[in-house]
Amino acid sequence: MTQYLSQGSLALLLWRAFWLGVGIGAVYSVFGIRRAAFAKWKLPKILSALLLHLEDFLLCVSAGALLSV
Repeated sequence: MTQYLSQGSLALLLWRAFWLGVGIGAVYSVFGIRRAAFAKWKLPKILSALLLHLEDFLLCVSAGALLSV
């Protein structure tokens, strides 16, 4: 048996996906601001690189979790 989604359901799904993308983009912008702050702190290169990779990892995990829900 084939089930179809109504046009209203598809529109709601598209609307929610759009706002989820906006939210993930906003979080990415916050991470970009933090990245610029790390550059000004004059941390050792290895510590700065570790913090940047940790932030990138957290962003990917959180975005993946949001998209899977």
